[in-house]
Amino acid sequence: MEQAKKLLSWITYAKRPLTTAEICCALAVEPEGAEFDPENVPDVEDLVSVCAGLVVVDPESAVIRLVHYTTQEYFERIKEQWNPSAQLDIASTCLTYLCFDAFKTGSCSSDEEFEERLRQNEFLDYAAKHWGEHAVAVEDEVYELACSFLFHSGLVSSALQVSLAPGYRYENYSQWHPKGTTGLHMAARVGLFVVSKRVLSNDVQETAIAVNRKDSNGQTPLYLAAERGHKDMAELLLDKDADVNAQGGDYSNALQAASFRGYEQIVKLLLDKDANVNAQGGYYSNALYAASEKGHKQVVKLLLDKGADVNAKGGYYSNALQAASCGGHEQVVTLLLNKGADVNAQGGKYGYALQVASLGGHEQIVKLLLNKGADVNAQGGRRYDNALQAASYGGHEQIVKLLLNKGADVNAQGGKYGNTLQAASYGGHEQIVKLLLNKGADVNAQGGRYGNALQAASSRGHEQMVRLLVDKSADVNGQGGFYGNALQAASLNGHEQIVKLLLDLAADVNAQGGFYDNALQAASLKGHKQIVKLLEENGAH
Repeated sequence: MEQAKKLLSWITYAKRPLTTAEICCALAVEPEGAEFDPENVPDVEDLVSVCAGLVVVDPESAVIRLVHYTTQEYFERIKEQWNPSAQLDIASTCLTYLCFDAFKTGSCSSDEEFEERLRQNEFLDYAAKHWGEHAVAVEDEVYELACSFLFHSGLVSSALQVSLAPGYRYENYSQWHPKGTTGLHMAARVGLFVVSKRVLSNDVQETAIAVNRKDSNGQTPLYLAAERGHKDMAELLLDKDADVNAQGGDYSNALQAASFRGYEQIVKLLLDKDANVNAQGGYYSNALYAASEKGHKQVVKLLLDKGADVNAKGGYYSNALQAASCGGHEQVVTLLLNKGADVNAQGGKYGYALQVASLGGHEQIVKLLLNKGADVNAQGGRRYDNALQAASYGGHEQIVKLLLNKGADVNAQGGKYGNTLQAASYGGHEQIVKLLLNKGADVNAQGGRYGNALQAASSRGHEQMVRLLVDKSADVNGQGGFYGNALQAASLNGHEQIVKLLLDLAADVNAQGGFYDNALQAASLKGHKQIVKLLEENGAH
């Protein structure tokens, strides 16, 4: 009966489904044991049997689970009354396992060694990744065991390597965990407030060193607590003189990390402790940008109220307004504009806010930006050059109409695709192409990677688009771009029907130019035998 109770408790409280191997290992762990004893591993069939039909083993995944979701719901509903000590038992089991002598040597130095460790220790993955979630519920009771784990650098390093290993494998994938992680870093990651409070109540000088120590990624315990949303932990560290403006980590500082995650109360706490609201650095450049990109309106408001520079430059999108526009966060865009954001600020891959909103298809934001004075013909960015080209490439017909009605230049030149018609043709957006042509787009405009719209459509195999452009007087022998002409583009990419169509329309089968010099050579290099035959039958040489 006791074995059944333990098994049902593990299944009910586990943070993810457990395999039979994992749960058998967990049940075999002895309190205060220093190593794993295989003799203690129970038989799976016996476990299933003692549960009297309540559990089953999935034959494909080997996951052991309750027989029906209603059974799972029932046990989750009564778990506190049914087995109030379960969380303590599970947390203790995880920590005991992580403290085994086998892991005191620290992290593995190679992928092969790491994989062998996981293979030989089948409960290690679960214990390393989820011990903290169980321990935070019973911190007082597991204090001694948690300290035994956290105060041993080798054990911490071993568990951290497992917990941060990515789900996909590549060379040295197991080595990307931060080195120099202390027990306090680990406690901050999982939010062990009670344990940390007791540990930090000792020597003042040692405490000051510990709270500001950085791992190899430049992360302090405060940074980790802020990034993971552990407000009590962050407050404790600040009370112990953690440097609120310490630099390091992907987000550069604790304020940016909390802002990106949307932890409003932690952001407020950090600002109240004099965090620099305009500190620069990290992937998102500053806290306002980070919060804006993720659409955290209340955090954005809080940062602006504390003096965040609404037009600060930096980051992939150059500024907060562009980041919010890209994400489609209309309320944040409104807030930023009302606080004086420059609607035409330039910078970043997409040039300015109107272009990135147009590319993303965020019609309401496009309207908002235009109403606030966005320049509909502004040039910029490293790909689309203007908003109309971006919207056309993205296939956003309503935005294209809106921009044209606001005076967008249908023949504006620039960007990877040279002009709007070429961008829409490349994307195969027939209705937009018709719209642009009706608005006066030059069907033979030159420029961009593909030289002209016909070559772009031909390279992508858009037969109906090719017919449409030709019907609108596209020059079937127009020269320019990477492929030199439409016939070469279609031949290289294996679009036989378009090759036939172009030849029927008197395309010059021996036209020279482009990367592959001529259509026959392009088709030959790619092994398109039928196209080679077709070209030769039409006089290619």
